[in-house]
Amino acid sequence: MYQSKQAKTRAKGFRPFRIGHLAALIALIASTLAGLPGCGEVTGNADNRFVALETLLDEQVQLLQSANPSVKKRVLTAAGPEEKVFRDMDWQKELAAFRQADLGKPGLRGAYTVQDVGPNVRLFRVKPGENAEVQEVRVEFGEGNRVKSVQALVNDENYLYHTRRTFRLDFAPRGNQWLVRTYQIEGFQKLLWNQAKPFAVRAEVL
Repeated sequence: MYQSKQAKTRAKGFRPFRIGHLAALIALIASTLAGLPGCGEVTGNADNRFVALETLLDEQVQLLQSANPSVKKRVLTAAGPEEKVFRDMDWQKELAAFRQADLGKPGLRGAYTVQDVGPNVRLFRVKPGENAEVQEVRVEFGEGNRVKSVQALVNDENYLYHTRRTFRLDFAPRGNQWLVRTYQIEGFQKLLWNQAKPFAVRAEVL
């Protein structure tokens, strides 16, 4: 019976959330994010209230591939924590999951309300009745209107499983560049026949 459940889990694309399987996690939840151009500059979109996060991620991938920093990761699961330092990262794959928070595409903009909830914070929330996995995106701006942090809440549910994830990206100066400093994915996944299994992947760029 245990093997049968494992087989069903694999068939749905689920994998244990361990450091060695982070690529599988990213492949499972990757989709769409959006950012901005310019020699390390990270700014808001001057033409509308949505932020071009995907361009930002494309720029970050190039900068991080060039800088080639190490990353310290800590994975938390029901089995306990695991921590390890990684080198020679594939940043395209590493940041792929965060593209799911892209709301700047024309087909998505009408599905969300936009509210400035503080002098430097913009909140995007899905409208009632809209069928969207991304429930909420919160963007904080820093000096020079640079994106300081991005948080997203993603909910995926059907009659077989329920997965809820929170994404967070934080940026900070590194030399004369503006780069990802920390990032994390946490939440839970629950199959119909199992209890909810929490997970968290937290990473620090060294």
